Amino acid sequence: MFSLTGQTYSGVEAMEQILKPAVEYGLLEDFFFKVKTGLKVNERVYFLHTINKITRKGQGCNPDSKNTTIPRSEKLWNPEEVEARLDFCWKELKGHLEEKELKAGTDVSNIEGTKVEEYLLDLLVPAAYRDLMRMVWLSRKSITADDLTNGEDDVENYDQIDGFFKKITDAVGKGETPYVAIAKNSQSSAAAQQLAAGEAVTIMRAVIGKQKPLLRSTDKSQKVFYVTRSIYENYYDYLEGNDKLESARKMLIEGVEVLTYRGIPLVVLDVVDDYVESDFFVDGTFDKPNRVVLTAKHNFQIGVDTDTTNPIIMQWWYEKKERKVYFEYQYKLDCQIAEEGYVVAAY
Repeated sequence: MFSLTGQTYSGVEAMEQILKPAVEYGLLEDFFFKVKTGLKVNERVYFLHTINKITRKGQGCNPDSKNTTIPRSEKLWNPEEVEARLDFCWKELKGHLEEKELKAGTDVSNIEGTKVEEYLLDLLVPAAYRDLMRMVWLSRKSITADDLTNGEDDVENYDQIDGFFKKITDAVGKGETPYVAIAKNSQSSAAAQQLAAGEAVTIMRAVIGKQKPLLRSTDKSQKVFYVTRSIYENYYDYLEGNDKLESARKMLIEGVEVLTYRGIPLVVLDVVDDYVESDFFVDGTFDKPNRVVLTAKHNFQIGVDTDTTNPIIMQWWYEKKERKVYFEYQYKLDCQIAEEGYVVAAY
């Protein structure tokens, strides 16, 4: 149920709500995800791998066929239902400046078509999308209260699926994905976890060096770095402060919208920064505040049961009997890494 805090009033005041700015994380496609739609039940998918060494010296007449096995791996999409339902009672506006926006008489409880409804939707729709991004990066089914700043109260916000970072750490543990340790992440205080000047370059250089042959040979235009804001800003400061680089002068004059390292774009994971800071601060330290993932574009995949790549379809309606307005959405969700060997992780 919605409730309002603060901002009571004692007369007629201007109804000019200003929404507090919230970070907009961009569309799914902005992250170079591949989005699978129509995922309604468990579904097994096979990924074919490249083959080689099929050419040999000519054998003349009646040559033998080359025996070649096509390697493939399989993954199981296991979509989980996720949902949100909230209700709003007009009584919540009593004593608040929004009260004057209510309708009159028996329609007083129906906020449809009012500025109140507009403001609530302006809050709910972005929140639903931020939840989606948070789940695909940070959720894990095995999460416990001890992992979270707010303990048991926050478990339900992170136990829906195994998100990308859970899958990455599992793949690193199995030796499927190369790994670079970021020493600052294991320090004993939040202050000590901050990167030293220029450290992001050292980390990304190490990540580049850990690529498996197939990822190394992939054209740089088909790769992407996913980085936390700490990595991005540290790298930006390094470039801006290095007066020997032409890029430094350009950045000072023009600024740069998209940073690249060795021609590979950096995509900032603000969603990870935001929620690590708010929800993963335990015993005086953050859970891996500095993170880098190098992979091929579209190697990270999201599955939803809707027919479009945007599963956040908000429904809302007024129930006269209850004198409430309900807001609701529901969809199925899962994520996959198509090929763990096309990933290098640093954390």
